[in-house]
Amino acid sequence: MKNIILFFLLLTACETNKHTPAEKVTKTYEIICKHPLGHIESFKVDELNFRRPSNFRGGLWSFRTIEGVSIRSSNCHTSSKSIQMEQ
Repeated sequence: MKNIILFFLLLTACETNKHTPAEKVTKTYEIICKHPLGHIESFKVDELNFRRPSNFRGGLWSFRTIEGVSIRSSNCHTSSKSIQMEQ
């Protein structure tokens, strides 16, 4: 009986490396804004900046692009379709 208990303890103590770290895929989204001079600019952002642009209900968008540029603008638009979905 002791051998069986010892066998099960050793069996549960052994750990196999079944879980290999998967490469994390980040989704990229695009926010399109109209510049005050009239031309249109598009900015690539990650999911966090896409989901939570600062004060989007007040009409003022504040977000950081993937390249690290901070943008504060109004008159912007985005959709929930990521760029990876389009390709």
